Amino acid sequence: MKPALILIALLSLVVPPLRAVEADPRPHLLIIAGANTNPFTHSPGWPEILASNHPEWHIDVSAVNDRSVSEALAGLDNIIAPYPQVDAIILFFGTVESRNANFAKSNADALQKQLADLLEKLKANDRTKSATMIVMTPIPVIDARLDKFGQKDYSEKNGEAVADAFRKAASAGGASIIDVYTWQKSQTADEKAAPITGTLGWGLRDWGHPTLATYVSEQLEAIAIKPRDPAAFAVWKEQYEANRKLDQILSATGEGIVAAGEPLKTTGRKPLNKTDVITATVPVDSLADGSISFVIKSGDGTLTALSPGSEIRQFPDNIPRLKVTTESGEIVIPARGPDWQVIDEAEPETPQAPEKYRANIVKMRYFGVVSGEPQKRKWMLIRFDLAALNGKKPTAATVTLGYAPAIENLQISPTDVTMQVIEGPDRNWQSWTATWKTRDGKTGWTGGTPIVAERNAALKTFLAANPPESVAARAKAELEK
Repeated sequence: MKPALILIALLSLVVPPLRAVEADPRPHLLIIAGANTNPFTHSPGWPEILASNHPEWHIDVSAVNDRSVSEALAGLDNIIAPYPQVDAIILFFGTVESRNANFAKSNADALQKQLADLLEKLKANDRTKSATMIVMTPIPVIDARLDKFGQKDYSEKNGEAVADAFRKAASAGGASIIDVYTWQKSQTADEKAAPITGTLGWGLRDWGHPTLATYVSEQLEAIAIKPRDPAAFAVWKEQYEANRKLDQILSATGEGIVAAGEPLKTTGRKPLNKTDVITATVPVDSLADGSISFVIKSGDGTLTALSPGSEIRQFPDNIPRLKVTTESGEIVIPARGPDWQVIDEAEPETPQAPEKYRANIVKMRYFGVVSGEPQKRKWMLIRFDLAALNGKKPTAATVTLGYAPAIENLQISPTDVTMQVIEGPDRNWQSWTATWKTRDGKTGWTGGTPIVAERNAALKTFLAANPPESVAARAKAELEK
């Protein structure tokens, strides 16, 4: 897990930024948490998945892996300072408090009071006093799952006491409860409870984040978080749904592949050693948004191994990276593990799970495999977060990928690798749900050759329904192509 503070406007990677937080009509949900919110490396966290599944909510996260309730209480003013008004708050703590050493210093009664004080302080703050308060009980500690290291630090008895203390504080403070502890204690795998803790026994594994996100989503839908301005939210929702419908028309009346610009100009060498790379020049006008994505293809039918993601240390030149030159100097942005995916034409409806590649990434074997063979094509998608630019104006940029000279028994032949910038609505692809057919498990890709007559007829029908002005302008632009 990453021990740093995370303050993320999560929907920036899911739908285009619409406006400043204070003007956004969607209900604003703030997650304040300790451990079990940030994944270790190679998958999105449950809040990110929650945000993608619920674009009708604006979700922000403040999470520090070792943050306790008492630390959140002491630093609360700083935590909520960036947010003018919050409509719902999720508090998710308990793992730090369940550690044997920490529990010995602060019994269950003290923990109950700490959480109660945190709820009261939130109710007293002008930014959060009208928010719906929600307490998530902690991930269970399961003695039967603890490894030898976990056995020294955790016990099931302490975890249960912490969960009970938090339930009591939430009930007394009028907060809604999402009882993760009880839910996971009722789930079993290998005749042991809390399967999302795996062999760790006390924390959420990377592959457990989607499961937790689904459970939290179900509970939040029952709580029914409401917008501050229902009329403004209705306008936002109408525009969102119209954009989604237009995207579906474009994907259904065309080739349905990733929409991308012209191939970038590349330089590189044949894969002769572990530091061979291919570099492409990136147009600076494509760096205007909060992130940039690329689709990477193999041109001649042979397989090409492209070297590892965020974990590689021995061969740092092989880390996929974006290098941006600004007026203030050079900024290098390495790829993150959660920000890539392989889409496979042979399995067009199946998301390629990040954990499928995890062992290879850790062993520094390969980042992904692309192929250009018809009906067997595999394309690689990668996104770089541009937050590091922090308003600095880019003057030049390149993206670099490393070759891997061998993958076990697979012989690598030199091949043309094509890199293109992903465009339009397809920029909003999701790394954990993207497939050959869809960008997010729901909406198809909008690129490729259109079926002109069919598309034009669908667009005219769409426009006849009088969609919002901005969406109508998009549709008319497509009709005029």
